Amino acid sequence: MNRPPRAARSPRRPWWVPAGIAAGALAVIGGGALLAVMLTRDPEPDTAGASASASPSSSPSAPDEPSATASASASASPSSREPTPTPEIAEVIPNRGIAEVVTDELNLRASADRSAEVLAVLKEGQRLFIIGDPSEADDLRWYRVATVNDPTQCAESCGLIGFLATPLAEKDSWIVEHELDCPSSPMTAEALAALQPLEALSCYGREEIAVTGTMEQSMHGHGSPYRYRPAWMRPTASSYMRHAWWVGFVAPPESGLTDPGHGTIVRATGHFEHPSAVDCRATVLPEFFGGEVPEGFPVIEHARVVLDCRATFVWTGYDVLGTEVVPTPTAGPVLDNDAPSGALPMDVDGRHEMDTSGATSEPEEACTNQFGGGTYPVGKSVWFSFTGTGEWVTVDTRGSDFDTVAGIYLDDGDGNLTILNCIDDAQELQAIVEAETEAGVRYLAQVGGYGGQSGQLVVRLYED
Repeated sequence: MNRPPRAARSPRRPWWVPAGIAAGALAVIGGGALLAVMLTRDPEPDTAGASASASPSSSPSAPDEPSATASASASASPSSREPTPTPEIAEVIPNRGIAEVVTDELNLRASADRSAEVLAVLKEGQRLFIIGDPSEADDLRWYRVATVNDPTQCAESCGLIGFLATPLAEKDSWIVEHELDCPSSPMTAEALAALQPLEALSCYGREEIAVTGTMEQSMHGHGSPYRYRPAWMRPTASSYMRHAWWVGFVAPPESGLTDPGHGTIVRATGHFEHPSAVDCRATVLPEFFGGEVPEGFPVIEHARVVLDCRATFVWTGYDVLGTEVVPTPTAGPVLDNDAPSGALPMDVDGRHEMDTSGATSEPEEACTNQFGGGTYPVGKSVWFSFTGTGEWVTVDTRGSDFDTVAGIYLDDGDGNLTILNCIDDAQELQAIVEAETEAGVRYLAQVGGYGGQSGQLVVRLYED
């Protein structure tokens, strides 16, 4: 049997070797203690100043970069401690998704850079539409977003497009994806109107949906100082669905569709994200201002125009389901202000209520919108007079229980009236019309029912 060779025995060490090793160990321990004392001393004044300059007070009022507390703590930890677990990365909110701000304040910037201009400080709860895919840099994820135009949320930040950052770590996120309740097709106009236009774009994209509603003649204000291209995708359609002001009759010329008309009940099919949206433009009209655009007048950002066109419901067809039946009103008492000559005086900031069922149905004064809205079929009108204040004055019929039409006229004192403006359906079925007045000049307001409707009328006058 072959055995492995036995290892050679090491020679015996001299007595002074262990003693030397022990002395060296004591020297190392003593030197380490001295080094520890030196390292834990307070810093010199200039070092403390450098530390203070990096304090949180130098950060912006609203966050757009993650806190440095966790990383500083980790770097100061002894190497003997266990490593901190890698935080879970937040999921990417997809293109065309809806997000919500979940921190008190968050900067919206002009570009994906912490030094870029702050366009607005967004508040907690602000909803956002995600545009494209995000980018990542320095533990931040940058999104390009548009503020969702809900007047109860966005206040001064309505209609903005910009960039915001959120930490990559899910537990530190400043925005989260917002779950939308998307009505299934077919749906009513009222159900669709529970969404804002950008939310509807997020829900359906180019998916064809069916919407049922009653058509109303479109509201008109002072007209628009902008010219939109293509013209058929302009934001002020000729008519819209009741309860859904942003679902107007918008159809490309090649579709051959015509406006169903006021009071028509339709089931419309259509979609958002029309291919023509990428060609949308808006330019300021000098003629709106008498030939010259005022200095500093806002130009609508091209990206915003395109986004609004993407969120436009484009009709591909419709079926007429019927026509709204307007009940025949019962006759009421004869009214003294049934004609311009008997106009009831009102003070600006005044309010008046009356039953208009007793108004006669003779031909009324023509009520024509001065900005291309056409002449409205008004009947059973009553008249009010007021004195101009030198400011814009509004005639407001909200609170009335029927479909109203309202016009403002200049009275020359000899029975000659000049129409200044006329409106139908400024808010749902109630008219709100305004006109610029001269101080001390007499004006008349005609308020009647669309197509001769009548009922309990509420009229308020106030300066705009």
